[in-house]
Amino acid sequence: MSENLLFLHVRNGRLKNLHYTVASPGDGRNDRFVIRNIENRPWQLTIINRWGQQVYESRAYQNDWDGGNLPPALYYYRLYNEALKRSYKGWVQVYK
Repeated sequence: MSENLLFLHVRNGRLKNLHYTVASPGDGRNDRFVIRNIENRPWQLTIINRWGQQVYESRAYQNDWDGGNLPPALYYYRLYNEALKRSYKGWVQVYK
């Protein structure tokens, strides 16, 4: 992929930019779903496919989801923080 890396950014518990691309050719660009400042609070990340099936979940996301063995497709995510009672939804495109 020739796209520039796009980071999601959490500031004061608010999320900016809700769409992301994960390309997994191993070239070091867009290889992971990264949310800046997420380490400041525990955020739960859930990824679902277009049929509504959950394909990934982390109760304390650490910026380490790389699409795993999922086929290239559009997926949807929900990012939730219990302490802040905030939830964000968006989509992520996985390329291989």
